[in-house]
Amino acid sequence: MYRLNEEKVFADYVDDQMVALMIETGSYYTFSPAATAIIKDLASGYTAAAVREALRKVFGEAYDEAETNRLLQRILEAGILEETEGEGKPLDDAMASLSGSLKDGGFVLEMEAYDDVASYFMIDPIHEVDPEVGWPYAKKDD
Repeated sequence: MYRLNEEKVFADYVDDQMVALMIETGSYYTFSPAATAIIKDLASGYTAAAVREALRKVFGEAYDEAETNRLLQRILEAGILEETEGEGKPLDDAMASLSGSLKDGGFVLEMEAYDDVASYFMIDPIHEVDPEVGWPYAKKDD
């Protein structure tokens, strides 16, 4: 089983896509709708096997298990999800991976990483800002 690594990640959903901010580094990730559905289901306690089965049902021959496994590995390596103990839930109709709207976007598993604004996220807005300019400008060394 898996869970969202809430100690290291802040995640939010915009429409059918997820954005995950890594609290310790300030880098962030965006995910395609199909990748977001996978994360939602895994974080909700469904087994990886149930997610694969759901995706197979939705995408048919377009489904690629190796690509799904690569995405899961990247998500784990990034620290967004972490493995936990337990059996996990089997396939059921409530799964995000069974959403009919996923088929419209095709079987696209994208996970894009960004660190272009990481330095802004790492500034302490109380103690490290320039009082003349405000956040997100860091104090200059005296």
